Amino acid sequence: MTARAIELNQSCVSFLVAMFKANQNTKTAKLDEQALDRIFLPTETGKCPWDASSETIYENPNKLKFDSEDKEKVGEGITLESWVGLWIKYLNLDAMAAFRDLVLIGYCGQMRDAIHLVKFKPKDVNGVPKTRKSFNCLVVSQAQDLSSRFMDAFIHSDGRAIDPEISRAVVRTIKDKHPTEKDKFTVKYLILSEANSKDIENGDLFKQKDIASKFDIVLYLYEADDRDQIEFTKRAFERFKDC
Repeated sequence: MTARAIELNQSCVSFLVAMFKANQNTKTAKLDEQALDRIFLPTETGKCPWDASSETIYENPNKLKFDSEDKEKVGEGITLESWVGLWIKYLNLDAMAAFRDLVLIGYCGQMRDAIHLVKFKPKDVNGVPKTRKSFNCLVVSQAQDLSSRFMDAFIHSDGRAIDPEISRAVVRTIKDKHPTEKDKFTVKYLILSEANSKDIENGDLFKQKDIASKFDIVLYLYEADDRDQIEFTKRAFERFKDC
């Protein structure tokens, strides 16, 4: 399923909003990790497929300097926007598995009712339609600890153990004020996917069909005083340029 992005249709959004509200902490309007596992109990694994605290903004007042009363107000977990964002990321990375889980937790529509594909068009280089809400970015770095720190900062995470065999993906919601209605916001979703440096060096990444058209942007990270990282970045850039 080659696409620059996958967007949710209204029937899917409405279902996810209803599911969130049915399981949220009513005092904080958030879902914590226990609530997430409870939602995914009917699935094949019986638990949430995400490590939410390392894949999106996950608020945990216990790790911050709050008074007890303030901790209760802030609450632990993810917001509605982050909940929807995690589903968008899941569908973009593995649409079949994500839709299977969506059905198992209660969605009754077909895949075509839930999502639509945003195909790459040459004119996209001059801008993208305002209706687009999700965007994909590939993060390329020879040093996984560098890309991991970047992703942690992007989602305000305090860090995670690095597994060199697993490529990571995170999503963050970006809220902008509505251009005409002051009390409303437009929400967009930016997905960062980490490329495995070994797959770049041995060429496996470029064997994927239309790899360049799957991402809106390729972000290169390197340390300016590390010659090996600089040379790796140059090689990677040339490979992507030829795609």
